Amino acid sequence: MKRKLFVSNLPEVTNQQELHALFAQAGEVAATTVMRDRISAPDGDVAYVEMSSTEGARAAVSRFDQYELRGRLLRVRESGTDVRERLSSSYAPARPTAVVPLRAPASNDTHSSQGAQGMLDEGAPVRVGD
Repeated sequence: MKRKLFVSNLPEVTNQQELHALFAQAGEVAATTVMRDRISAPDGDVAYVEMSSTEGARAAVSRFDQYELRGRLLRVRESGTDVRERLSSSYAPARPTAVVPLRAPASNDTHSSQGAQGMLDEGAPVRVGD
């Protein structure tokens, strides 16, 4: 079964071929993707390495987590276990919901869908369905 690894703190000059060759020392590599994102990963590039087997993935984590590459210590984890991964990938937290106070309808507004329940002081929350 293929396993995806998340690699962080890569030196800026690391390319996909070099990363593929490095991780191939631990097992068969199915794919590599290097991403350069200075906003969410200012301390170095990040990458995904997909290993062809669970055993290869475990060997790669064991061998290359804290591995020094051009003066940088790599951080290697299974995909989905690192906060920086969620920040650097397409993961986006839900947007906060805006709370907008409702304005009470004018006293001569007979077409209000809320009827008498909407007749509150301006800015007060409206409770419907009690």
